[in-house]
Amino acid sequence: MQDRWTRSLGVCLFALALAAQPLLAYFFHADTWDDSAITAAYAHTFAHTGVVEATPGSGIVEGYSTTLWMLVLAAVAKVTATPMALLGGAKVLSCLLNVLNIVLLRAVVRRWGRPDLADYAAGAFGLMELTVQESINGMEDPLMLFLLLAAVYCLRSRSVRGRSVFLLAGALFVLCRHEAFVLIAPLLLLVRPVRRAIVAAAVWFGVLGTATVIRRKYFGALLPNTIIAKRHFPYSMPTRHQELMRHLAPAETLARGLAMVLLVLIYVAVRNRRELWRLLKRMGQLSAPAWLRETFADDDVKVAGVLTTAGLLLDFGVGKNWGPPERELYSALPFLIYLLLRLTFRLAGTASLRRQACALLFVLLAYREVRNAQRLASPYAPLYMPMVTVHAIAGLVPPVEQIRTAAGLQDLTFAVPDVGGVMLFGDHLRVMDLGLLCDRTLAQKGYAIAPHYILDVRRPEVIELHSFWTDLTGLEAAPQFYREYVEMIIDQKRFFVRRDVFERFAAETATRSFQANGHPLTVDDVMASGKLSYPDYAAGDLAINRKFGTYAVFRGGVN
Repeated sequence: MQDRWTRSLGVCLFALALAAQPLLAYFFHADTWDDSAITAAYAHTFAHTGVVEATPGSGIVEGYSTTLWMLVLAAVAKVTATPMALLGGAKVLSCLLNVLNIVLLRAVVRRWGRPDLADYAAGAFGLMELTVQESINGMEDPLMLFLLLAAVYCLRSRSVRGRSVFLLAGALFVLCRHEAFVLIAPLLLLVRPVRRAIVAAAVWFGVLGTATVIRRKYFGALLPNTIIAKRHFPYSMPTRHQELMRHLAPAETLARGLAMVLLVLIYVAVRNRRELWRLLKRMGQLSAPAWLRETFADDDVKVAGVLTTAGLLLDFGVGKNWGPPERELYSALPFLIYLLLRLTFRLAGTASLRRQACALLFVLLAYREVRNAQRLASPYAPLYMPMVTVHAIAGLVPPVEQIRTAAGLQDLTFAVPDVGGVMLFGDHLRVMDLGLLCDRTLAQKGYAIAPHYILDVRRPEVIELHSFWTDLTGLEAAPQFYREYVEMIIDQKRFFVRRDVFERFAAETATRSFQANGHPLTVDDVMASGKLSYPDYAAGDLAINRKFGTYAVFRGGVN
């Protein structure tokens, strides 16, 4: 039983989590990770052309990782006037879905017969840094969690409506991401009667099989291009040891993300060592099968346990990935938090210790949310991918448009490693993804073929390179690159323009010489060490500058 004070504190935590989503999503909307614009760009093109490609002419390839979210955004694109409105719609949807997820998680825990935990589990999840990041980014994870929570809520339903929701939620969940089936399949082990589990398995496998057939027929591949691309560096590591460390990395990031919940658990365990010792002693007295039967006797532990286990296996199986830490675990995260809080409440045997635990949890999570806001306010945000936001990447479009207009081209091919904002806002650009994910050939072959593929096969009119992407493409060592391209600096960003295109507007430009260290003249220099900017330039970029020797700028412009 909960006393009034503990119950009121839980309601406050729940309300704080609900309020945090729209508030932080609004104030830090500029921190949107660039990858969110990739799916939006595909949705925009599909809605207006009926062809699944990043921009018209970029090529048919499954360069996004979520079919269902792409289709949802395509529907949004039908009723929005501009790409910016589409991106805003995606962000509003993901924020609203996370608000619903917090409410639905509370309902699920109450249905499990634990109203004392409902507000705390929902509030703790809503105040996780990852939850707030997903509310900001406008990506598919809040939709995936909503569908999984809906399936869990209806798992034991005996009504036709409830069973139908369970089947539909599972089927749609499978369409969210290619690996989604790994997360929801364990629920089939808990469905009763068995014939209902067989029907659900048939429906979900049928949806997965149909999606795979359509993928093979339309895209010519059994797997999304993004998964194929991630076999290569920098997404996978070149040595076995490095790859092993990449797969073990979630242990650290998960512990850091759950630090506040774990601190409360540790506090309670230390304060009530006798109860902890009794539980450990009980574990030692039981055989492994008997311990499992006793531990998973309650239905809530069965459901949360299998989903958490599946989520952790997927998280460590995928390993450290680009984007918000522990993003692969997002759909299982609420269930892991629930299990930790359940154990905390069990160890807190007295009402006094439980009140202490609840108060400590509230204070720690409120403090964490303040820290979340401070991190989001950083000029380098989002800190998991510093400065790689939709706004920053979209800033590459105006200079390329200036080149296109000056050259008198209706459209052109732009090769660039960070592509989301370029795809969404580059109406006249055919985008070649030097980051592999949205290019079929590079995804299959990797960077070993990059110089030949870029310079001889695709021959983009404009190339943008920076930081480690410069080294990965290998263009610095290709003499053909220096013969066929001219380096330009526009709006303090560096581009390489194919020489025949450059000659169309050469009279509008002036030539300047690089300094001996590879830096441009002071007025153009964004390559100085420590200067906050996107793109960020490194030693490889300066080496290319020295080899070019000169660069061009538009006369009378800001270069």
